[in-house]
Amino acid sequence: MRNKRVELKLTETEYFILSEKANRVNMNHSELLRNFIYFGTASQITNFTSEDAQKIVNELSVISNSMNQIAYIAKIKSEVSEKDFDTVVDNLKDLFIQFDNFVQE
Repeated sequence: MRNKRVELKLTETEYFILSEKANRVNMNHSELLRNFIYFGTASQITNFTSEDAQKIVNELSVISNSMNQIAYIAKIKSEVSEKDFDTVVDNLKDLFIQFDNFVQE
């Protein structure tokens, strides 16, 4: 039984964002906020810069290129070398580390 009430004042922009997010997932404001309470996270604003975003995009590009090369070789030779596979795995690990550092900031 819900018997506690919370008053929340928002700016026009905040209300617009709340409404858009609620509409996107087909919920009313209360449902969205309850979902946030149960499943969401809260964090401080990060210092994520456009340079950080570019590093992640570049890393994704390297991984994509490596995977394409492996797929091409596998198609031609019907095999993939362990070295090629390890390269992709290492690139993915680097990407996850960069992303984790971003999230932790």
